[in-house]
Amino acid sequence: MIQYYKWITGIIFRGDYGLSFEHREPVSSLIWDRIWLTMWLSLVSVLLTWIIAFPIGIYSAVKQYSAGDYIFTLIGFIGVSVPAFLVALVLMYLQFKYLGQTTSGLFSDEFISAAWNWARVKDLLAHLWLPALILGLSGTAELIRILRANLLDELRRPYVITARAKGLPEWKAILKYPVRLALNPFVSTLGWI
Repeated sequence: MIQYYKWITGIIFRGDYGLSFEHREPVSSLIWDRIWLTMWLSLVSVLLTWIIAFPIGIYSAVKQYSAGDYIFTLIGFIGVSVPAFLVALVLMYLQFKYLGQTTSGLFSDEFISAAWNWARVKDLLAHLWLPALILGLSGTAELIRILRANLLDELRRPYVITARAKGLPEWKAILKYPVRLALNPFVSTLGWI
């Protein structure tokens, strides 16, 4: 019982998780080595989500009920409903079949345990886009729908109608105030992402 207590307090208060059976290294150093890659993957995924969702959400609101709006809505519903692991398997298969590349991790085999240098960073960037795209796919679809709905509400407000009546160019009447007010979900979702 005392040994169990020392083990638990070692984990909680000192971060001592013991030795890895496979690598024969302290588990805490293995975790900290990989946490940075996880943070980069999350950051790239969020940025990719916003870069894709922002223009599509604006387009879908401005061109409401157009063919493009219906296509993006269909793609968005597919993105929300299809599980991420299934999308990953399909994209990995397509990448292997048509590009001849295998993507099963963040690094090629020769860079997995190599020291950090410019070649390893380039290899990471070459492999990072697919996991980031897969992780951000459902979030992209959700943000497109939320931005579209919020922007449609804002575009019908009297200040937008007045700005158009005064001769403000259409792109300025959309981007100056309505888009800035409709971007609230982008900022508010940053906390849970």
